[in-house]
Amino acid sequence: MGDMQAITREPVKAPLVTEPLGFFGSLQAARSNLLGILPQISVTQPMVSGKTGLRWHMVMDPPSIRRMLLEKVDAYPKSVVTKNLLRPAIGESMFVAEGAHWRWQRRAAAPAFSHRNIKNLAPIMTRSAEAAADRIGAGGGKRAVNVHEEMVRATFEVISDVTLSGDSQFDQGAMHKAIDNYIDAAGRVSLFDMLGMPGWVPRPDELWPIAYLKEGTRGVANALIGAAIAAGWLMPGENETLTLSATEDPTEPTLLKLFQRLVALGKPTVTIQEARDAATRVAEGEEPSLTGELEDAGLRRSLATATRLKRIVQLCGRKRDTDSRR
Repeated sequence: MGDMQAITREPVKAPLVTEPLGFFGSLQAARSNLLGILPQISVTQPMVSGKTGLRWHMVMDPPSIRRMLLEKVDAYPKSVVTKNLLRPAIGESMFVAEGAHWRWQRRAAAPAFSHRNIKNLAPIMTRSAEAAADRIGAGGGKRAVNVHEEMVRATFEVISDVTLSGDSQFDQGAMHKAIDNYIDAAGRVSLFDMLGMPGWVPRPDELWPIAYLKEGTRGVANALIGAAIAAGWLMPGENETLTLSATEDPTEPTLLKLFQRLVALGKPTVTIQEARDAATRVAEGEEPSLTGELEDAGLRRSLATATRLKRIVQLCGRKRDTDSRR
């Protein structure tokens, strides 16, 4: 009986939507799991259309997809949402680029996906799949298996064998963690995305680096409190107090940390100083990641870089003084 239940039980899956979620319901579902906004009818119809802030179309018909992604690609520009989600990780690569920039990248990559090259990859993929099957089978069916972890491992084995010639120094765990961190932080749909705001308008998760760039951790702390008040879950009261009025936890990770610190104080109303202290501690905890983001974007120099540049400037100044004396 137990074996029969194990065979007939469905695997883990995202429930498909059977009725409209509404604007905020769609936002919450998208930030939790993008698969959670897929309508049930999308598995039976070639195309589904709707409006959630912006008008959208979900296309499943293969000929139509070919037309949009290959034959008439210039007539279907990539959305601001797509670019905002992918650009931090892959830059102006083929998934984000458009026009002539996209075409030359596609032509450059096309030979790698020819029938001959794909056929040559088959033994490598088969070997990785067989190794994964052996690892799963080694348990003898007596324990639960994290198939997701196995598939990630199998995927990185193929990447390592194909692109790195089987280099054993390739840290699969670190790469997996980096991808998960990216998806958890950057790869989330924003309220601004659903409202159709232009890409140059800072998204909520970009406000903290901007605030840090202007005023350091103090700026981040002030921005956190301001965002909490704007969101409506922190309400100004009398005698320089603030009242927690959230019905559910904030979805933005940094704001959530502030919310949790304020809740931990154990009272519905806090003083402005208590809120500022809590926000400052959150800002200080975020400082390493904020400085890293700004350095990656070229908006802030690391201490080592700044020191080297200072030495170069000093040396150039000394040389100019020496030349002028001559």
